[in-house]
Amino acid sequence: MNRRRFLKYAGGTAAAIGASALGLDYLLTLKNLNQAGAPTTVTVAAPSIENIQWTPTRVQNSKVYDGRVTFDVKNINRLSTDVKLDFQPFTPEQYPKAAFPAEEPRTYSLKPASTEPETNTMSFSQDITNLKGGKQYRALATVKDKSGKETVDYVDTPYIRELERLDVKDVTVGVQYGTWWTYGAWQRPFTVTPLLGSYTSSDPFVINRHIDMLTGFGGKAFLSFLDDAETDLNTSLLFDSPLIDDVSIGLVYDVPYRLLGKDHGEVNLNDASTKNKFKADLKYLAQKYFARKNYFRIKGMPTVYLYHAGESFSGNVTSRIKEVKDSVRKETGFDMFLIGETVMFDSPSYTLVKPYDAVTRFGTFYNKDPSSEYPGGINNNEDNLRRLYQRWSSYAHQLGVHFIPTAMPGFISIRPSEKNNPVLPKSTKRFADQLKIGIDFLDDDIRCLFVTTWNDYAENTNIEPTVQEGYSYLQTFRNTLVRI
Repeated sequence: MNRRRFLKYAGGTAAAIGASALGLDYLLTLKNLNQAGAPTTVTVAAPSIENIQWTPTRVQNSKVYDGRVTFDVKNINRLSTDVKLDFQPFTPEQYPKAAFPAEEPRTYSLKPASTEPETNTMSFSQDITNLKGGKQYRALATVKDKSGKETVDYVDTPYIRELERLDVKDVTVGVQYGTWWTYGAWQRPFTVTPLLGSYTSSDPFVINRHIDMLTGFGGKAFLSFLDDAETDLNTSLLFDSPLIDDVSIGLVYDVPYRLLGKDHGEVNLNDASTKNKFKADLKYLAQKYFARKNYFRIKGMPTVYLYHAGESFSGNVTSRIKEVKDSVRKETGFDMFLIGETVMFDSPSYTLVKPYDAVTRFGTFYNKDPSSEYPGGINNNEDNLRRLYQRWSSYAHQLGVHFIPTAMPGFISIRPSEKNNPVLPKSTKRFADQLKIGIDFLDDDIRCLFVTTWNDYAENTNIEPTVQEGYSYLQTFRNTLVRI
């Protein structure tokens, strides 16, 4: 909550300025005559605003609809009867106005709610109703004395939600979340443009807006990609949001990038230095994040999503991962729930399933040549996805490992190195179909579903609202989930 007290002088100067706990007071020096006719100096304190506060008064599913602004004014002997309160919505100038609900500022002329003659104090109160939200607000109080001099103080609200939090009780949905965005990263020719325009992942306003949107349409968790110092910092900022009570934050650990420094490659866990690097990374995550409020947990354990684990890990994976988990638990006290991104359009195997607490797949498109097991290839994508989930979920459950299905709206890579990759046309129908398939394969014990992605524009898998698509993917998301 930001505060600042400032004085506006209308044609005069202050003879003296003294500091107070909440700001500055000024003294007016007046010349009078005493009984003997000798000049004396009488100092009269100007009105001061103190204890200005914002308090929500009507909240429904975490959305604040109404609130109240209160403040006190001291030194009222020279106070005029007009006290003004301006209540102004504000959004960062760098983002399009269309990304926020339109709302006009309000101005109120106030009368005192109570008076304390003993302390020369008047108290003021103003109810603010029917807030649209999706932004912050500034309550600006102005008090003017009879000579025209003003004292001004303000209080900022925290981010006020636009949408009520929608709780889907039968399933926990985690959405893959990219924290790598900077203003410069938007120079690529992406297929669609975010409603927020070119944003940076470190902006608290963007974080608040994203949490508002996700949880307002039924999502529960952001699974934040963390692979370098910048994404580490931006991930930590998610936990500082005033909306953290409404969302969970999990971590996506990029296996090849963290352990090899590149997007793909073999990560041999039999190599001692590689295993120790992996253990050190997980220990760091445990110490920095696992105790944070609303860290994403499954079965009470903090989760880590191991991205590209299936195509990267080699060696005695089952034993080495157990060693790493045991070591992290011994050193930090946290027993991790590790999710292996190992599900492939191949036959499931022991080494791709058993080392993990749960297995999942990131990209839900068939990217191989058609086969007898998966006929029609990408042209028969959703039927093949159902076959894939049937095989892998059944095998995982036989080994006592959980299965987490994933849904995505489509796929196309704009990376030059991936120009020959298959294209899965994006549509709300495809997204709804994949969500329904995922719901059919929910693990009864954990009831968890992932979505790829919130904001990966390089592969056009985003469900974040855009200029071209509006809220269509979030609406599809909500409409499908509420029918469970």
